[in-house]
Amino acid sequence: MGRRQTGHGQYCPPAVAWLRLGLTSLLLAIAMSSPLHAHGFGQRYDLPVPLWLYLLGAGATVGFSFLLVAALLPARRSRDRRLRLELPSGGMVGRSIMLAVRVAGIALFALVVIAGLIGNQSPFKNIAPTMVWVIGWVGLSFASALIGDIWAVVNPWDSLARFVERHHQRGKPRQSSNTPLSMPWLDAWPAVILFLLFAWCELIWDGSDRPRSLALALLGYSAVTWAGMLVFGRPQWLRRGEIFSIAFGLFSRFAPLEAAADGQGTRLFLRPYAVGLLSSDPASPALTCFVLLLLATVTFDGILETPNWAALAIWIAPRAIDSATLATLGLVGLPLAFLGVYRATIALTFRLVRSSRSVGELAGCFITTFVPIALAYDVAHNLSFLALGAQYLIPILSDPLGIGWDLFGTKLYLIDTGVVTAGIMWYVAIVVIVGGHVIAVYLAHTQALLLFPGRAEALRSQTPLVVLMIAYTMMSLWILAQPITNIRP
Repeated sequence: MGRRQTGHGQYCPPAVAWLRLGLTSLLLAIAMSSPLHAHGFGQRYDLPVPLWLYLLGAGATVGFSFLLVAALLPARRSRDRRLRLELPSGGMVGRSIMLAVRVAGIALFALVVIAGLIGNQSPFKNIAPTMVWVIGWVGLSFASALIGDIWAVVNPWDSLARFVERHHQRGKPRQSSNTPLSMPWLDAWPAVILFLLFAWCELIWDGSDRPRSLALALLGYSAVTWAGMLVFGRPQWLRRGEIFSIAFGLFSRFAPLEAAADGQGTRLFLRPYAVGLLSSDPASPALTCFVLLLLATVTFDGILETPNWAALAIWIAPRAIDSATLATLGLVGLPLAFLGVYRATIALTFRLVRSSRSVGELAGCFITTFVPIALAYDVAHNLSFLALGAQYLIPILSDPLGIGWDLFGTKLYLIDTGVVTAGIMWYVAIVVIVGGHVIAVYLAHTQALLLFPGRAEALRSQTPLVVLMIAYTMMSLWILAQPITNIRP
């Protein structure tokens, strides 16, 4: 997710009825062959061939990848599916670097809040909006997938809680690690609810680009986070309630660096990309919904900017439903539609194979294989936003409060709006979306070989999932090919 900037310099915000609307739009898109805009850009970009050829080609590539994977993968896969190389420990130097990074994360968080509260209230002269939406959300999402779980080190809420715990326990006998109140019955539902609220703030809330409103929202989330850590314990809340730890943690399972904590500290391992998403243990129902929410919200961000949504908002306005209410209904409805479609797909898989696991357990076993799809759409949808937004950080760093400073001599840096063109972004979108789905197909088939006793059952189990991935590939590219609109809730 992420708001993107149009040529006018403004932020663009972006259940069965929703599913029907999406399928109808997809069919209409396949039927048309007129020139289109690359989604997210003000300038026109004419596709060299009709859109329906791109859509069919992308869908065929995903389908062919399934046949290729099915033919080449061995019938049996080792349950120790991670080829890991342990990296040397940093010792005292490594711990010193970690401490410095944690302190820097706390200092940067404090700067963002202070700048939002007392700094210039223009979103282009204040560091808060750029740091939160461009660097803090989009940038860290990309970095987590490419490198590893960076957030586990820079998380200011966790770092402050750790420092308070150490100060409180200094000079006292070592206490039990039991948390004040166990919360396994809550699963990760607090994170699901909080992430839905976060998505609403990003996509619909009119205060998302106002520095003071954003700073107050950060303080409110800080209060919720530290209260959760106090009541349930810091480790439990990070696993079940702190939305960024869960989201970036999921993305980092795609990354080559893995951190494993044991009694002697944290050990680092190097592994192939994406294998961290394989697991013989099913994800919990709440974590399953969290992954689907990641997929649905980034998709809804794209839908909000299409002419179809603008036409719907204009048509429904006389019926006493304002655009913000309509967008809120869509933000809730689309994840429910995703959940219904995914559960129906897994239920069909359950009928095609013999498994001792329930439909819910199978859903949990395959849900993490969809993380590459969420990452791919995130890159396709937000790469231009990151390329432009990160440039705004260069002058802002010299004057983070927007009060006339020029600390690093970069205050007059000129933003290059042509650094990423519409044509480049369209082809990047094709490559990353198709590539993300191909990786997901590979992971899903590998997961099936781990779960089911024979190749035949594994192949049967994958048929409904591959059909779903093909449909989602085509829908994603259609959304990105639509001309961007400036209508926002």
